[in-house]
Amino acid sequence: MVPGINAAPLKSTETKEVRLAVDVSSGDFGARVTVKGVLDALGATGGMLSVHLCGIQAAIERALAEEGERAERFRDRITVVHCPDRINSNERRRIWVWRHRTKASIIRCILLQKEGLVDASISAGARLHTPRWVSIAPLGRPVEPEV
Repeated sequence: MVPGINAAPLKSTETKEVRLAVDVSSGDFGARVTVKGVLDALGATGGMLSVHLCGIQAAIERALAEEGERAERFRDRITVVHCPDRINSNERRRIWVWRHRTKASIIRCILLQKEGLVDASISAGARLHTPRWVSIAPLGRPVEPEV
């Protein structure tokens, strides 16, 4: 049981691989820290997790290379998705962002989820407010009014 999570552990007959999209371009510490966290999760799940790392491909590949053999051990469970677009915290035109920043890492994560290619998506960029409105619209949830 994970502290703070009120969910019962899966029984061995209920196991299923979880497919996760991770926004590697978000957060304050860059791809290196996010990739380390993903590798920790891959190691802790006993083969029950696969990830799509969404962000700048060169930065992701560099972070994986820095991890060496540890990253190589999980390479068959990692897909790198190159996402060259960026969303700035001052982007207020939400419809425009969705139409013109389609290759931004957070948008790609959410679209992978909507397309059924992953079960969930995660981004460390929640403090910017942008991911909140970006992530709820494509999944059919109501979008808060324009600011």
